[in-house]
Amino acid sequence: MCTIDDLRNAVINGITKADAEEFMTECDFKDLARVASELTRKITGGDTATVVNNVVINYSNICVAQCPICAFYRPKGHPEAYVRTP
Repeated sequence: MCTIDDLRNAVINGITKADAEEFMTECDFKDLARVASELTRKITGGDTATVVNNVVINYSNICVAQCPICAFYRPKGHPEAYVRTP
C-alpha cells in the first residue's frame, strides 16, 4: 500500500494507527509529503499552511512517571534534573 494512489485513497477513507506506521516505515517520504501537500491544498483551498505557536515553559524536568518514550524527564537527584524559580 505505498503507491501515491494508495496513499490518497487511504487518507480519503481514513487511516488506522497501523496504516500510519506502515506508511512511515514502508513508503517513500517524498510520496508521503506529496499527498500531505495535496490534502493541505484541498482543505485550505490553496497554498495556506498554518502553525500553532504553543510555548510551554517547563519549570522542572523532574518526573516520577518515567514514561518509556520520554527523553525529557529526569528522576529527582539526577545530575541533569532541574527546578526553575521565578
